[in-house]
Order: sequence, then structure tokens, then C-alpha cells
Amino acid sequence: MKTAMKATGKTTRKTNQEKALEAFSHHVASARELLTLIRRHMDDHMEVSPDEVNWANVGDAAHTVDELKNVARFLNLIGEEK
Repeated sequence: MKTAMKATGKTTRKTNQEKALEAFSHHVASARELLTLIRRHMDDHMEVSPDEVNWANVGDAAHTVDELKNVARFLNLIGEEK
């Protein structure tokens, strides 16, 4: 088990809850980074200029929406579609 030194020189062990909080915070930060990348990509219209849009791009955009809906459903932000 990992230990950390306090200013007093005593060693302390992280509690299970502290480890969980640390892991949770790490994953939330990673998700925020991914959201930033996704937002930039979408703000750039998926790096497709209006003159170059084709049906494959439409499919990519629709697939992106479907995947984001899956995430939103997992987080209970939206309900199931009929």
C-alpha cells in the first residue's frame, strides 16, 4: 500500500474513499478534456467545408449524434427514444 509523508514526518495511508475520490477526479478531468476536443471539432464543422459536404459526412454527423445520445442516456440526462 502506498504511503505519503506528512509535514510531521509521519506516514499516512490513503483511505479507500480518498483513493476513490482521486480516481473519480482523474476520470472527470479526462472526460472534460475529451468534451473540449469534441466541442472544438464540432465548432469546426467536423473539419468539412460546406463545399465538400457529402453523404458520408452526413452519416458521420448522425453517428456522432447517436453516440452522444448514448452517453447522455447513460448519465440519465435524456430518456430512451421510442
